[in-house]
Amino acid sequence: MCACGPMVSSRKLTDDSGPYTPLFVGLIVGAGASGSCIENKRKYDRVRQTLDDEPPQTVGASPQGERNTTEGTVLTEELMRAGIGPIFLIVALFGCHSKTKATADLLASLDTELSRTEVEVQKCLRALDERSEILARQLSLLHDTHQRTMFRNYANVVPLVRAEGHARKSFDAFFNQQRRCQELVSHGVALRERLVATITLNVGSVPQAWLARSAWFEKDLVAAKSRASDLAVEVTKLLSQADSEFDQVKVLRSRGCIILENCGEIQRADVLVAAEGEAGTVTPLSAKGL
Repeated sequence: MCACGPMVSSRKLTDDSGPYTPLFVGLIVGAGASGSCIENKRKYDRVRQTLDDEPPQTVGASPQGERNTTEGTVLTEELMRAGIGPIFLIVALFGCHSKTKATADLLASLDTELSRTEVEVQKCLRALDERSEILARQLSLLHDTHQRTMFRNYANVVPLVRAEGHARKSFDAFFNQQRRCQELVSHGVALRERLVATITLNVGSVPQAWLARSAWFEKDLVAAKSRASDLAVEVTKLLSQADSEFDQVKVLRSRGCIILENCGEIQRADVLVAAEGEAGTVTPLSAKGL
């Protein structure tokens, strides 16, 4: 956290313990030792006002000749009156301003990226809704077709194989779409978490406009996590339904054909439906004698 009240030892600028530059560096480093930019700006203003109100004193007026400072205190009054202290304080305040600007730029960048992400999320979710409706219809059709085929003792398996093929295509489209949506939603949550963390960890250098919105960002983060959880539940529910329907057809292929002695019929139906997919047409059953 940037601080604007530099700390120095009691050594003089002209002593023999070192050149001027290291002391300057020490002052700048000391500026970040404690407090926030706002707090130290207020401290500087109070010190400046106190010095302006006091009558000037000549060098040597004090029995000690100069006023020593202890470790960790602010600049001596002599330095302040000489105009050197304010220079260091101004440099420190400039550092605080830079910190505040950097924080504001980061928050603005995160907010802009979040806005773009949310636009993509909404587009993705609308497409996902369409995919889910199509998949639900195809799964319902597969279920009904399987029931009819089973009622007829699997005498004709072509409609069942065809319904399975259509359902699997819809399943693949839905799965790919939901995966993209999950990634976008997760990215949106991560951006919100970074926004909240940036405000929380940099309170002393966060502009007031952003501080005023901090509570809203926290509520938005909670709501976004809730929506992400609801989405995951709905997706899992539909995927489980699809797995159940596909498993029933899988059982027919693996064991049912042996029990019913119609493995050849299932294989021919697979070839027929595959050819339909390549040609984009549905072959009449009478053309294959099925």
